[in-house]
Amino acid sequence: VWKTGSVLYTYSVPPASSQARTLLLAGSDLYAAGNLLTGGTQQVGQIWLNGDAYETLTDGTTPGDVRGLFLAGGTLYAAGSKGEEAVVWKNGKLLYTLTDGSSSAEAMSLWMTDGELYTVGYYTKPDFEEQGVVWKNGTQLYTLSDGTSSGSMPYAVAAWGDDLFTAG
Repeated sequence: VWKTGSVLYTYSVPPASSQARTLLLAGSDLYAAGNLLTGGTQQVGQIWLNGDAYETLTDGTTPGDVRGLFLAGGTLYAAGSKGEEAVVWKNGKLLYTLTDGSSSAEAMSLWMTDGELYTVGYYTKPDFEEQGVVWKNGTQLYTLSDGTSSGSMPYAVAAWGDDLFTAG
């Protein structure tokens, strides 16, 4: 993680490797999340807080990754993947398994409004195109497509009033 162009935190030392994929600033606390590979054969989904390991979300038996974070009150939500499944964690514990693992899938971003948790992500269809999806509280709400091109992959979600926005 860099701060104003200078390295602030490094999360791994060779031969280990890590990828911080998302950040969340909450007061003076800086959360980073992504994945960490420390000598095993599979990366683990990892959250860091102020430069230190905070939560390891997967056990290394299948690949894990974190793509999005959202803090609501004192509750930290994370979106990502565990194996081929798109998943959501709440305070380090698995909350929702959004897909069945039959194809590659990943949850990319989350947003909470009025006590409802919205998650966006994708799964890979049999024709190898990505299908963008919006989930509400762990249940598929709708798929995303412009109706003309193939595949969709949302990266972000936000809400304002009754409107839900996705970008990808």
